[in-house]
Amino acid sequence: MNPDQDDCGLIWFAPLIPIQPQLVRQFCKLATSICIRHQIEPLITLTAISERCFDATVPLLYTKQSPYGQQRAELCLQELLAAARSMGLFPYRLDIERLETFRSGAAPAFDLVRTIKRAVDPNGLISPGRYD
Repeated sequence: MNPDQDDCGLIWFAPLIPIQPQLVRQFCKLATSICIRHQIEPLITLTAISERCFDATVPLLYTKQSPYGQQRAELCLQELLAAARSMGLFPYRLDIERLETFRSGAAPAFDLVRTIKRAVDPNGLISPGRYD
């Protein structure tokens, strides 16, 4: 297949997962069942980025000619994000539309991001409102 010529669609789901066998098995089982439910092949890749953490990538591939292909992939991604969050797993990369899903005024990580952003960019010139 040639993704460009064949008009394939792709959405990435990419959480970070601690290298804990039970948690990894739980994630893989859950991601597989969610993908299959949305008629998407569960192509799960785990890459060790340290001795403590996997970078998981799950490409959600769909056919753009299918009237419901992109919709299925979007719904699959939403369900994967919610499932990962419930397991305490978060993506290392998100598109802007989905960043709001993970914002929370009470989340210590975002407090840290706000503090760093204010120190580096006190006038709010870099990507205003985007990351904090």
